[in-house]
Amino acid sequence: MFTALLMGTCVFTVTAGAQENTGANAAAPRYKDASLPIVDRVADLLPRMTLEEKVEQLSWSWLRTLQVVDPTGTFTTETARQAVAAEWSPDLMLTPRNAAILRNAVQRYQVEKTRLGIPIIFPGEALHGYMEYGSTSFPQALGLAATWDPKLVKRIFTEIGDEAGSRGASQVFSPVLDLARDPRWGRTEETYGEDPFLVSRMGVAAIEGLQGDSSLIDRHHVMATAKHFAVHGVPEGGTNTAPGNISERVIRDNYFPPFEAAVKEAHVGSVMASYNEIDGVPSHANRWLLDKVLRQEWHFDGYISSDDNGLQMLMSTHHVARDMADAARQGLAAGVDFDISDAPIYPDLVQQVKLGLVSESEVDRAAARILTTKFRLGLFDHPYVDPDYAEKINNSAEHKKLAAEAARKAIVLLKNEKSLLPLDLAKVKSVAVIGPNAADVHLGGYSSDPGYGVSVLDGIKAKAGAKVKILYAEGSRSRRLHRVIADGGRTTWNWWMRRRRPRRFRRRSM
Repeated sequence: MFTALLMGTCVFTVTAGAQENTGANAAAPRYKDASLPIVDRVADLLPRMTLEEKVEQLSWSWLRTLQVVDPTGTFTTETARQAVAAEWSPDLMLTPRNAAILRNAVQRYQVEKTRLGIPIIFPGEALHGYMEYGSTSFPQALGLAATWDPKLVKRIFTEIGDEAGSRGASQVFSPVLDLARDPRWGRTEETYGEDPFLVSRMGVAAIEGLQGDSSLIDRHHVMATAKHFAVHGVPEGGTNTAPGNISERVIRDNYFPPFEAAVKEAHVGSVMASYNEIDGVPSHANRWLLDKVLRQEWHFDGYISSDDNGLQMLMSTHHVARDMADAARQGLAAGVDFDISDAPIYPDLVQQVKLGLVSESEVDRAAARILTTKFRLGLFDHPYVDPDYAEKINNSAEHKKLAAEAARKAIVLLKNEKSLLPLDLAKVKSVAVIGPNAADVHLGGYSSDPGYGVSVLDGIKAKAGAKVKILYAEGSRSRRLHRVIADGGRTTWNWWMRRRRPRRFRRRSM
């Protein structure tokens, strides 16, 4: 029944988009009838769309022509474009309330001013908290894995989903279901560890928390994205994006189970392809991976997203595509429904369909999956959010309390010789805190500024009070090296992300 509801694998063969009947006496189109099944609404909407409108569904095309309608007067089209382009600026850090107003303004233009009124899916990052200013920061994924508590993880991601949804986001690129099997790989902190069973349980819990327990996702939840599919955590040489040359038997026994659980148990709405290659085939062009396994064997009926610039890398990294047009053809044919590359990869499909290089049925298949997702998210019926609720719920006292509970449960004491801990303040006269990161606040990769943070040094001082003398020394002055180590040793990843964004590890999100 779930598959029939989502209709993710249905293919519509349609002709050119029909003109909308906008006369005063025209009946409302069936796709706007909230009482109809999703499959019927998509079947009604898709034939109304032109080829250009269908291709627009397959990427963030709205970013290139962003316009707003903001009845609150908070944003104009120009200031909205500045906020999106800045991505991270002390002058443009949006409060939860203003972030909700901005998304409402962009959404209102799409719903009220475009021909068919098709809403936008606003994405974001939520590895261990919604990655936007003023959101609650929870322990990193690897720390949450150390709790061995899926119920706690579901509670945490329920709150993360509420915070993200309150700001107008509809989808997050989380959780990471990669197995961390190579200690040289700098993204280990993003994972739930090396064990397939533990990663599966934590992944299912996170997805159920984000999406809720219903097949339809309300505005207090968001669609999850299982990533990175697949074999991403064991790259050759530990280098991000490098090949993962593992036998199919090991892949099926170890690396597939977390994703299979995400699909079959948690009904994850989206899956993101990985940067690496398997047996020489890049995941973004791997029909066996994305179609045979994911869709045919597991019956995944959501939509598949590229990773950031993943299709571009078919040219620059994997060297299997001649140009952007070739990359678009390969990605679409393999099953990548939505592309988040910076370059206009999928928009070129309009011309390729007209030239007969790509079948329009392939575009219809991908567009139908995106439209199905938007109906599942309720965006056609409830496109806007309450800015006041966003301000109230983000980083609330209840969420901070849950973050503190998770942090306590995530602590792992490897050895406590002679019951050294906890320190007895009646016996200890002084405590030395040494290290270049002790006085800074490090929240880990994919973090934003929650608006409040306590460093290790300040935390110890606050706990000890005047009872103990606290001595601090920076130690090594190689702060750059220590920061790389503190953030997971992501040397290649750091450089690539910093080259493109003002703040480390920040994706473009709305």
